[in-house]
Amino acid sequence: MKLETTVLVDVTGSPAGSLGSYFRALTVSLSARGKLFIYGLDDVEARPACSEVLTGLSAAEAFTRAFEAAEASCSHLLYLQAPVVLTDSMLAGLHEILAKDALFGAAIPRFADSATDLVWLLPKEGDESKALLTRRALAALPEYWIVSEFPVACCLIRSSVVANPPPLGHYEAAASVLKHLLCAIRRRTFRPVIANRVVVSVDAEGDLLFPELSQVDHAAFVETVFSRFTFPQAGGDGADYFSKSFPSKDSVAEWYAELPVHRLERSLVAAYPPVGRQRSIVIDCRGMLAHFCGTTVAQLGFLEGFQSMETDWDIHVWAQDFAIKAHRLSERFPKLNISEQPNGNHAAVIHMNQLCFSGILADLHRHGFVGGCNILDTIMWDMVLGAPAHVGRIWSLDAEYLDILFYISEFSRMQFNHRFPVADGVMESVSYLSFARSENVVDGFDGRAVENYVLVFGNNYDHKDVFPTVQRIRARFPDLAIVAIGPECGSLDGVTFLPSGGLPEEQIESLVALARAVVFPSWNEGFGLPVVKALAYGRPVIVRDLPLWQEIADHVDLPGTLMSFDDAESLGEILFSVIRGDVTRVLRQGRLVGVEPLDWKACAQRMLDAVEQRLANSDVTQWMKREKLVRMICA
Repeated sequence: MKLETTVLVDVTGSPAGSLGSYFRALTVSLSARGKLFIYGLDDVEARPACSEVLTGLSAAEAFTRAFEAAEASCSHLLYLQAPVVLTDSMLAGLHEILAKDALFGAAIPRFADSATDLVWLLPKEGDESKALLTRRALAALPEYWIVSEFPVACCLIRSSVVANPPPLGHYEAAASVLKHLLCAIRRRTFRPVIANRVVVSVDAEGDLLFPELSQVDHAAFVETVFSRFTFPQAGGDGADYFSKSFPSKDSVAEWYAELPVHRLERSLVAAYPPVGRQRSIVIDCRGMLAHFCGTTVAQLGFLEGFQSMETDWDIHVWAQDFAIKAHRLSERFPKLNISEQPNGNHAAVIHMNQLCFSGILADLHRHGFVGGCNILDTIMWDMVLGAPAHVGRIWSLDAEYLDILFYISEFSRMQFNHRFPVADGVMESVSYLSFARSENVVDGFDGRAVENYVLVFGNNYDHKDVFPTVQRIRARFPDLAIVAIGPECGSLDGVTFLPSGGLPEEQIESLVALARAVVFPSWNEGFGLPVVKALAYGRPVIVRDLPLWQEIADHVDLPGTLMSFDDAESLGEILFSVIRGDVTRVLRQGRLVGVEPLDWKACAQRMLDAVEQRLANSDVTQWMKREKLVRMICA
């Protein structure tokens, strides 16, 4: 590849004492250059050998002189602003970018702070964070970004552009002329391109590398480049004209501001922070309700786990105001950052229950590099009841576009995959819920004398099968006292019906702990927290035959006995055996030899481990796929 390149160096405003060393570095590192022009140099004697100092010329005239020389040698033109120095290999990288596409009009390198080796983000209006990318984060980016025009301290301009330059206007600064040039050639469909693999180390701040136009130059830029044009009206005879801004500076600025590069680079800063800075994760608990239910209890349990662990992660919790107040989240979890709305970018955002709305998917992407959700079960989709009509479409998107899907059981994972096949690029992790006895019993209820009633546990949904099960038990055992949690209404002699969802936590604990037996007749579950709780209290627990229950039994070592039934007759036989003290159809516990039952801390750690495993692979393919989806959703 021919690297001979005409070079225009702008040293305007540079301290005179630094120019000698700068010119020496420039001439040594950049040997494959052609004609060298120096602009803005007051002391002509300080110029490097074989260079031409452009004196008495405006910035636009200096560019024009350099263009003429580049055209004569059929070379690209390299614009540099001191103190930026390129090496031959860096210049070769910029040449390679221009060679990729005939309409790549200019190639721009990345800039790294020479003191920290951290890389400056591309400029974005209104962003004053001055965040910097690590080299690892930069390596995750595509080879190049196609952008729009902005002033920059280094740029390689294509030979076909400099051979046919547009009018350049009148500006105070060379960087302003460059922005004008990039804008004008964009209107010829030549695009500036950021070369993400070419990194120039420089001792300079971002405002020098990406200088802002002075007020005078900005006014000249708007007046010159975005002047109004007249076009013949379609179908007209040429006499009727209308005015139109072509293109609007506002639309160009909006286009640049909406480029995915800005969101991705800021996400990567959070995902791969410099040494000494914490990674942060958002635990999205917006699905937490004010009352106690399986979803709420599970999320509170995970928060207990995150609260109890020692970790380098900065953990944020996203919850709704009513849940924060109802469960006193801020007082209960002082180590966690509780808020109604997270700020900025984070390494990951995990939604702690099924993600059912496209807006939540967009939220995860907006705030995190890694996005995930916790699949509890597929029941609402299977029932086609109590779920938005679009939930299947959203879950299909989850299975393709999220980074990680968590599950509370292997059974739940299999159910989800059978309905929504998970794409190859999506990680899956079974985090479970707590199996620990100490976390499933409450002091004051454990060890109390058992009372003479059978508890049938569920809710009012059909799949819980509470009322039909109560009827079968009543028919078989007419004198047996029964308490049923679930049906909103019911009337049977000897049966106490209690609504689900509104019972105080203490009452639920008491009912489970003191029951003679607990029947959990649900046709479908993701985990079954009441089952584990009843086993922890030492209760005989009767469940419907389902692969989930042997999975649960394998993971627990609890004092209760777990038994399964498959029809009304077997339910009666098992309950009769419990009454007479000779249990049958027992599911063996603790078959996972040497595996300690998981507690909430271990469950939460599994989540963090999966996130760290995903972050170990800094590939941005999944993020880019999700970015396209979110843009369509939010269009």
